[in-house]
Amino acid sequence: MLEAGVAMGGSASIIAKSKAPSRELRLYDVFALLPAPSAQDDEKSHEAYQYFLSGKVQGLVDSNYVAHAPELMAFARETMMQVGVDVANANIHFIKGLYEDTLHVEVPIAFAHIDCDWYESVVTCIGRIADRMSPGGVILFDDYNSFSGCRRAVDEWLPNDTRFKAIHADWTVAIQRVS
Repeated sequence: MLEAGVAMGGSASIIAKSKAPSRELRLYDVFALLPAPSAQDDEKSHEAYQYFLSGKVQGLVDSNYVAHAPELMAFARETMMQVGVDVANANIHFIKGLYEDTLHVEVPIAFAHIDCDWYESVVTCIGRIADRMSPGGVILFDDYNSFSGCRRAVDEWLPNDTRFKAIHADWTVAIQRVS
């Protein structure tokens, strides 16, 4: 199991609580303020990035994220411990860095939560994990309807990879390996 885009650890906590303690969970993130979108992303994505850079965010979630950006790995660990996840003994691995530098998986994947917003990040994740997905395994794209870069990356890949099909499409989209 893996998550790309951990931020404050909310989704990671749910994944960790739902897995067997012996099952590995890899958590990939820069564990700092998210990297900038690229030219492949839309204006909304660039505006969202500037909003976070400005530090003038509103709302509890965004304020917490910006306030804890320099220490997001510690914050995510604390979030997980607060909901009863024994991070030290639950086979959870935090991998810090850009996906193009760190996301190298050589084992089968049963579940992947992709929550990395921008086109290039999602393309990298798809390229690094699709071949490793177990039959029946699921990839959940968190930002499918939040940011057009994520949606475009999925929509460019999915019709060309007959091993996968969408099994849920709403705000997020879940893709299952069927062959």
